[in-house]
Amino acid sequence: MAITQQAQGVFDVTSTNENATLIDFNLEPFVEKNKGKIRSISICNQDGSSAAVVSLILRDSSGSTNDIYIIKSVSIPTGVTLVLDDHVSFDNKVYVLKLTNSGGAPLSIIIR
Repeated sequence: MAITQQAQGVFDVTSTNENATLIDFNLEPFVEKNKGKIRSISICNQDGSSAAVVSLILRDSSGSTNDIYIIKSVSIPTGVTLVLDDHVSFDNKVYVLKLTNSGGAPLSIIIR
């Protein structure tokens, strides 16, 4: 997946694929001392013709298949922004935040 971080917490996703890391282990400013810092995640589907089908996954440091899904296989229609603003914080000393997208792209993602 071609993903580019434009600024802290702002990402452009330009193709579909699986397992792009949005927030890695111990990435500032999301480390434990700032636990609760994430207030929202917005995902905008900029594709003009195809729905994006996205999952946001918390994966532990062992890289096991014990994934915790924030959302799983959610279809975001063209030109629509999905905003998640409830229970999106996590401890990134334990988990990374991964994105999968099997639908339309590009996407804009903002994590605040």
